[in-house]
Amino acid sequence: MMTPISYKEWVEKDFYDRKASKKNKDKIIECFYCNGHGAVNCECSCPFCESEIDCDTCDGQGEISIDELDVSEYKPSKKGYADRVFSDMKKLAHWKGVQLFDVCGGFVREFRKEHKGVI
Repeated sequence: MMTPISYKEWVEKDFYDRKASKKNKDKIIECFYCNGHGAVNCECSCPFCESEIDCDTCDGQGEISIDELDVSEYKPSKKGYADRVFSDMKKLAHWKGVQLFDVCGGFVREFRKEHKGVI
């Protein structure tokens, strides 16, 4: 059975791969604070913000450059991690000529236990 890279290791690898990329599209990521919306709920009771204000993290853009972060601030989705691992496991199962569950069953069970509601 294959043991995939851990989420933490994947985050670090993805972060440094994106930072090293020459392609600008690889460096722009969805803002992790506002989830790409560009606005967050305002907790004040003033009449001016209408319950939402521009996100300070991305200046209301919904995305930020990875060059502005350090690895501890980078928070890609756990679903993205699971999708990437699952995709690799599908390729491995095809290459080995075995059932997909034989390759990834343990990973899916453990991931679901550890990250409820993600997949």
